[in-house]
Order: sequence, then structure tokens, then C-alpha cells
Amino acid sequence: MYLGEIVRRVLLKMAQETSLFVEDVPSKPRTPCLLRSLDMVVMHQDTSEDHEVDGNFWGNV
Repeated sequence: MYLGEIVRRVLLKMAQETSLFVEDVPSKPRTPCLLRSLDMVVMHQDTSEDHEVDGNFWGNV
């Protein structure tokens, strides 16, 4: 299992257990192999105050 898939599963579990979203969890985070290791590197390097890169990633997925 790749690191991106592990992180996706952890984020999905957190979203399901903590009601991170107002309603049900969107379908995109439920898609296997959606998050690549390279995507995580790009998000980790996002130092902008409003996390614009992170928002763009999740909006485009």
C-alpha cells in the first residue's frame, strides 16, 4: 500500500467519525488511490496562509 493511500484512508476515517463535513462524506475521498505521494508533498510544501494549494487540490479531485 502506498503512503498516499494510507493517508487517504486515515482522512476518510477521521471525516466519518468526527462529522468533518456538514452532511455525509463526499464521494471523492472514498475513491481508492486518489491521493498520490506526490500530492501529499505538494500539500505539505504549501506555506500560504489560507492553504490555497490544498484547497485547489481537493477542489479539482
